[in-house]
Amino acid sequence: MTEQPKVYKGIITDNGEHLSVRGKLFEGKVVSAKNKNTVVIQRENPLYITKTKRYARSTSTIHAYKSAKQEIKEGDIVVAAECRPIAKSVSFVVVEVKS
Repeated sequence: MTEQPKVYKGIITDNGEHLSVRGKLFEGKVVSAKNKNTVVIQRENPLYITKTKRYARSTSTIHAYKSAKQEIKEGDIVVAAECRPIAKSVSFVVVEVKS
């Protein structure tokens, strides 16, 4: 059997607004979960260096919105999806907590 890709549609924020998910979808590790509604996610991107024909590690941090219902702590693996800008640095929303 083939697995169907998950589709994330109508995410509802704490104040009842609908948040449409579009664009990029990625998996990363939570580095900081100190804020009330925001988590900082770090993701690794393999970077290919043509001169040496090897891969190097490249990391980037992204701020993402989390619902008050979600129990997220540092070290968790989460799936984040792109949405409209919520704050100055927040344009992603956590849609799934894997571990």
